[in-house]
Amino acid sequence: MKKILIFVTCLCAWAGMGISQEVIENPKSPESKNAGRVVLLKEELSIKDMEEGYYFRTPQHIKTSPEGFIFIQDREQLLQFDEQGKYIRNFLKKGKGPGEVEAVGYFCLYNGDLIAHDMRLNKILWFDMSGEVIKEFRIYEPIMFAQFVKYMNDAYYFLKSRMPVVKGEPRVVDYANNLIVYSPEKKELRELSVFATKSFVVTSASGGGGAIGINRLIAVPYKSFLFISHTPEYLIKVYDLEKEKTIRTITREYKRQKTPPEVEGKLGGWMVINGKKYTRPPQKYLNDIKNLLIYKDRLWVVTSTLDEEKGILIDVFDPEGKYLDNFYLKFPVIKTDDMYNVFYKFYSMALSEGAVYVAEQNEDGTNQVVKYAMENR
Repeated sequence: MKKILIFVTCLCAWAGMGISQEVIENPKSPESKNAGRVVLLKEELSIKDMEEGYYFRTPQHIKTSPEGFIFIQDREQLLQFDEQGKYIRNFLKKGKGPGEVEAVGYFCLYNGDLIAHDMRLNKILWFDMSGEVIKEFRIYEPIMFAQFVKYMNDAYYFLKSRMPVVKGEPRVVDYANNLIVYSPEKKELRELSVFATKSFVVTSASGGGGAIGINRLIAVPYKSFLFISHTPEYLIKVYDLEKEKTIRTITREYKRQKTPPEVEGKLGGWMVINGKKYTRPPQKYLNDIKNLLIYKDRLWVVTSTLDEEKGILIDVFDPEGKYLDNFYLKFPVIKTDDMYNVFYKFYSMALSEGAVYVAEQNEDGTNQVVKYAMENR
């Protein structure tokens, strides 16, 4: 592992000032002697909508609490289940009044409470575990449709995208994602940093436009930090929320995975601007990182390396960026000709003690959330 201290000066409007940070360059293989092993997953629990007061359309953003509760966001629902998968409640009440929401975005668990952000009404709601609203307030600042990522020290952190304007032919460009912080006490909104993703952007002469994402921004909180992936290539940034700067960049030697034809067709993405249809350009390689997860003070990196016999390759780092371990996570059935659905599992993946929670789509088109126990850990 190489540690390189660099000094970066950026004159563009995104950065504003020079910063110093570590660049952690890891080798291809981790230090663990047991690296490359297969961790089997055994189904323990399946949560389905069985006419119990909720429904599944696109279950996502799964979280678990230390008490064993399971939380699942799905459209206009924010559902709570006990550790046996029994439905407890939907925290959300549709509407525009006190205690009501229009369109919940992301949510966080904090000291036994649940904090949700209504993207449409731009409102923060605090719930206790009985489902009661104990606090709510509007944010009268331009952060509607932002992604709520963290609450810390009486401040709320969001990621908000900003679509660029492209003149001339449509093309792949950097798509700005602003990390912003809002202080209710000061009623102050500040921009902290920008993390650019890649998008195929179309802007018409009449002012219409749209974008199709090439890769997505992934941000996972850990203590006072955010681990962030925002490039198609294998790269992770560590942002210190207290110091308000990126303090570390983590990478390793990684063999990029070519996009199989059957996956390319499902990556999809198209839009119609002024009557003309546009589709995203072919993507030669899969995005290296599919998800970031925290497990027992370790960073799990879900890679795009898929082996039909072994499963999905997971890399493990310590918080300082040292490449400690890797292993294959093997679902009961994995077929390389269905890679798109395999990767879909990891977009909503959550971890708890010795277990993995994922959203799955059944052959009949219905959805469920499944808990798998990790064996041979």
